[in-house]
Amino acid sequence: PEGFNEFFNQRRRWIPSTIANIIDLLKDYKNVVRVNESISIWYIIYQTVMLISSILGPGTIFLMVVGAISISFNIDTTWSLLIVSVPVASFCVVCLVAKPEKQLLFAQIVSALFAMLMTAVIVGTSLQIQKDGILSPHSIFLFSVMGSFITAAILHPLEFTCIIPGILYFLAIPSMYMLLPIYSICNLNTVSWGTREDPRPQEKNDLAAKRRKTHHMDFMEKGGEGEVDGDWSLGCGSACRLLCCLKPDKMESSPQVVMIGVIDMSLI
Repeated sequence: PEGFNEFFNQRRRWIPSTIANIIDLLKDYKNVVRVNESISIWYIIYQTVMLISSILGPGTIFLMVVGAISISFNIDTTWSLLIVSVPVASFCVVCLVAKPEKQLLFAQIVSALFAMLMTAVIVGTSLQIQKDGILSPHSIFLFSVMGSFITAAILHPLEFTCIIPGILYFLAIPSMYMLLPIYSICNLNTVSWGTREDPRPQEKNDLAAKRRKTHHMDFMEKGGEGEVDGDWSLGCGSACRLLCCLKPDKMESSPQVVMIGVIDMSLI
């Protein structure tokens, strides 16, 4: 995905489908491990941790942001809870009543708001570590996140430089772990995959008509490489060829080939 909307639409289906697949796997994990040599009990443990983190992640991030805001701005926990709850609750309402375009626009606004709050969280977390030590919940959370990415970077030295924009990932944690799950759950009724949309019937007809209309132009531009045929032809080996009474090649103009062209156009 190259943009915010495309990313949210893609993960909208990935999150519930991944959770459903993990649950289906864990329900019959003994048989899966027994009949698949490539799947070990350690993989099952990994999937179990993934499922637990997916369920507990949004609530954990919510409480961490509340605590960090309370420390950073030196305000009561009740007020920091209200500051975080209002945009999250508003986003839930928007996802339930508004159109997808409005939902994504509101998600961008709330994500930018939380990104600004996370800059203050960085300062608050540093103060919390200095005050309570490295065994405080905020310290453990921060070091766990940093450790997982540093370990992954060490294990993949060719992509080690990808850790540089890690600060951007930290700023996007509320959007990823709070807003995105809400968006995916509220849009379970949308069955499209977001980035793999099938072209609409009218679009298919327009593409097919455009392909037929430019058939002879394609022949002139591409040198007549098999896209048209003629009732009478004269050639000199592979050097040149003269066609008279041009007509579409039966193979190239078949519905199957036209549909392949439509699919190729839709994937661009």
